[in-house]
Amino acid sequence: MSVQLVESISTWVWANLPFVVGGLVGFVVLSMLFLANRRRNRLATIPVNPGTHTEKALNWAPPEQSFADRRGAVRRDGQPVRVLLASSAFRNGMNDGYVLDRSTGGLRVAMPSAIPVGSTMQVRAVMAPDTIGFVT
Repeated sequence: MSVQLVESISTWVWANLPFVVGGLVGFVVLSMLFLANRRRNRLATIPVNPGTHTEKALNWAPPEQSFADRRGAVRRDGQPVRVLLASSAFRNGMNDGYVLDRSTGGLRVAMPSAIPVGSTMQVRAVMAPDTIGFVT
């Protein structure tokens, strides 16, 4: 009886070979998608530091400034942003730099050459689209 069953299955598989191959390929693709999604969800559920996000949301007010700090505006830190700088103080008119922090009163820019304090320059992010111009 088992020999007849194996022969009948073999005959059916060879008669319907395109459907069998397509079904196996579909099964493999769906299995890979399921495993990739499962891995992505597992990585997303790992808590980095659960209290940090709640603390930042509740602490939205700017930090207290010391009496020695004469700035009228709060400086905001962030990831350094690569920028193009344009000024008449530069030898060729253009230079590269990084914006380290920003406030409503100005920017803190790191660049290879110094310019006089109070000089004006134009700033444009390197990754900005071409439709965005320089800001003074």
